[in-house]
This record gives sequence, structure tokens and C-alpha cells, in this order.
Amino acid sequence: MDRVIAFVLGMICFICTLIILFSHIRSLDDLTVIHLYITVSFIVSVGAGYYMWHANFVDSVAFALIFLVSTGVCVTLSGSRSYASLEKKIKEADARAAQRDAITAEIKKHQPVLDRAQRALDAHTAATTAAATAAAEQCTASGRRCEGAATGNALREQREQTLTRTRDEARAHLDALTQKLETYPPLVANEELRPLAALYSTITGADERQAMSIVIIILAYSLAVLTEFSGVTFMNYSLHSRKKPAPLPAPTPSIAPAPVPTPQTVSLAEIARDLNIDPRIARKRVRELGVQKPIQGWTFSPEIADALKTRLSSLH
Repeated sequence: MDRVIAFVLGMICFICTLIILFSHIRSLDDLTVIHLYITVSFIVSVGAGYYMWHANFVDSVAFALIFLVSTGVCVTLSGSRSYASLEKKIKEADARAAQRDAITAEIKKHQPVLDRAQRALDAHTAATTAAATAAAEQCTASGRRCEGAATGNALREQREQTLTRTRDEARAHLDALTQKLETYPPLVANEELRPLAALYSTITGADERQAMSIVIIILAYSLAVLTEFSGVTFMNYSLHSRKKPAPLPAPTPSIAPAPVPTPQTVSLAEIARDLNIDPRIARKRVRELGVQKPIQGWTFSPEIADALKTRLSSLH
């Protein structure tokens, strides 16, 4: 069960490594040899850490060196990759801020143009209104003064159209700049690290940008140790299985072979001895009784021996 838990933890660390390593990838052009080096070194670290426990002494030393070097490469490159990723966010935020500053400067530059155009139009409108009022009072039915007033009104209308067009162009340009500014919202890079950077800046007296860079370096390599090194360690532990010597079988008590039961037999010599006759005479008389010599010799079962003894004793 411990090895299963270690394997799960190792896979979690490996997945976190892949997320950190490939999260910024948007196309194949974003892939670099650094990604390949980190992936290969992680796999080599796991393999070397596994085999160094199962090889002989010389090979174990070689695998241990490979494990140390590949783990160091994996952690170092991953830390550098994480630092570059965090630093890239700062550069992107700086570039976005520069874009917004340029647009804001353009807005500030064109705002007075719009204000001047609006004031000129307002002044012209007020002057036109006053002139029209005065002309209406002085115009007579005879016509000459009214004709001159009509000509002046036409000129003032033409001037008003020009000023209105200038005002509208300035306003349109300013509106376009405002819309462009809205398409570039501000980026806040590594906002969650700013309290740490402020703390470091307070303690050491470094400026905020330098403090942020140092905090990013510390965090990047801490993440590398936490993910890559922990992943390699957990995976090696889960895959490591030192072979234990098989226990010797318990000695079994020797069992003496059971004696093969031999059937009880009675020899013809024993029968002759019991009848107090010569064995040769006993064999002769047995043949006379029609009994041939058995394959096993002149031996008989107790029942047959008793029958022969009775027959021989009657002949004796």
C-alpha cells in the first residue's frame, strides 16, 4: 500500500511538472530543446533510481551517478524554465503598460484639440446668434441691408459647418483612442508574489523590481525541487522492490518406510521337524500326494501347512 501511495504522489508531481513546463505552449514553435532535456532527464532519473538498487556494485555506482546528474539537470533546467515563465509575465505586463501609456499620452495630446475645436464652434455659434439678432433688428423692407445680412448668414453657416466637422473629427479620433485603450486592459504580473517582494524589500532595502526578481528565483527553484525532485523520489520508492531471500522450507521429519508386510508361511522343513521325519522323506511323500513344488519353494500358507501336516502324520 505504501508503494501505491508513493506512485500516486509521484504521478501528481510529474503532472505538475508537465503543467509548469508546457502551460505556455500555444504552438509547436514554442517548444524548445529545454523542454526535451527536462522530460528526458526526469525519465532517466526514475529509471536510474530504479536500476541502481537491482544491479551489482559497479553498475549500481554508475546508475547512482546517472541518477544524481539527471536529477540535478532536471531540477536546474526546470527552475530556470519556471523563472523564465514568471519573468515573461513581468515583461508582458511592462509591455502592456507601455502600450497603455502611449495611448494615454495620445489621448492627452488630442483632448486639447477637441476642446479648442469645441470652444471655437461654441464661440462661432454665439457670434452667429448675436449677428443674426442684430441683423434682424436693422434689416428693412427695402432690401439692401437684408441682402447683405443674408450673405453674412451664409458665410457664417459655412464657417459653422467647417468648425463642426473639425470638432467631429477630433472627437472621433479621441473616441478611437479610448476604444483602443479599452482593448489593452492592464496586466498585473505575479500579483500573488508582491507581498513577498514587499517583505523582502522591507528587510533588505532592495527596490521593488529587484526584490520581485529575487523572490521569483527562490520560488522557481523551490517549485523545481518540490515537483521534479519529489516526483523522482516518490517514483523510485514506488518502483523499488529489493528481492528478499526466499525462506528455506521447514525440515520435514523423515518417515521410515513402512515394512512391507510379508505373508506368514510355513516351510516343509518346519512341518517335517514337527512330525519328526526327514525333510527329504517329507518332500517325497508330498509329491506322492500330488503336490508339486511351489514357485517360491517348499513353503505353504498356514492353512495348507496344517492340511499337509495332517496328511503326512496319517502316512507316518
